[in-house]
Amino acid sequence: MIRIKKILALVTAICLVIETAFPVAVVFAGSFSGAIAYVSPTAPVKINPGSSFVLKLAGVNTTGTAGPSPYVAFSATQTGYSLVSAGSGFITTGGITTYYPVTGFDSGSSTGTLSASLPTALASYGLSGATIGIPSNYPYKTFDFTATFGATGLGPAFKTGSVSVDVVPHLQSATFSKSAIINNSTDSSVLTVTVLDRNGCSDISTVIADLTSLGGSAIQGLSFQSCDPDAVTATYVSSAITTGVGTGLKTIPITVTDAAGHAQASDSLYASEDLVSSASITVNSPTAPVVTVSSVSPNLIRAGQSASVTWQSSQTGTYRVYAGSGAACGNGSPVETGTVTTANSDIVSTVTSAPLTEGLNPIAVCVQNSEPTE
Repeated sequence: MIRIKKILALVTAICLVIETAFPVAVVFAGSFSGAIAYVSPTAPVKINPGSSFVLKLAGVNTTGTAGPSPYVAFSATQTGYSLVSAGSGFITTGGITTYYPVTGFDSGSSTGTLSASLPTALASYGLSGATIGIPSNYPYKTFDFTATFGATGLGPAFKTGSVSVDVVPHLQSATFSKSAIINNSTDSSVLTVTVLDRNGCSDISTVIADLTSLGGSAIQGLSFQSCDPDAVTATYVSSAITTGVGTGLKTIPITVTDAAGHAQASDSLYASEDLVSSASITVNSPTAPVVTVSSVSPNLIRAGQSASVTWQSSQTGTYRVYAGSGAACGNGSPVETGTVTTANSDIVSTVTSAPLTEGLNPIAVCVQNSEPTE
């Protein structure tokens, strides 16, 4: 007979066996041993709150003595989990595995029986497909458990395991409504942040932007705006952000915490969820950029041809190129638009013959060091 029972105390791990394809019980030193294999998902094990994972728990009798009443017991450090199913009980001896149903392996009872006894040396036994359920709103970052293997008068042996539970909040995006502002304490931009929290939008506690590089607060809070239909992705926005200090590219670190105090952490296990950790914005001088045109080549074109205009701007920003009769900043439709990402660096714009008339045609290159409000 096999009893499946809960053990309340956590016992120090001996080793952890992780399978990549089929669960395999590994024998280790000792007169009685056990092994844990992760069946689904396989290692590295990471699950979401409200989901489950599947184990194979296998004990091995290396004593050379038959063991009456072999058992596997399961316990966990954290509370709130459920023992969804024991799967199938099995006993393997002489290369032959016999499967038995196991009942009562759930959150209400942890005792099950097998209509068999444990044979002598090198016979293995246990549970194949034991399913452990993690509740929604689970507050812990890991689920740590112990499997105990033994038989009457033999053992016990202990094995511990752990799975990571994705309960920490993750920054998905962080963008400014305008990528550049002027440091005149008036021009402004709004920061929008999206946060993923598998425990739900309501689990997000704070979203903080560090505005010290803009002369602002180091703990500037953002306000909740909306929750996506998936119920786990929330959008937060700032008030209008201005600055009166410095110029250049500024990096704004962002931190987010949940109701349990968890913060986004740098962990390769969550590389696909932790997409950003900061936002960037360019601060420009109130002085207008100086644009210098160095060449127009060729300076004589025919219908259907084009010329290359090489120029530089003393500041970053957005630009528009106008050509033809009456060409001037803001007059007519630009023939080219773009962004100056590096000051005092050559940009080559192309002007075709389409907007030009016969004779001398002016070309205007206009750079704005702050984006217009949309």
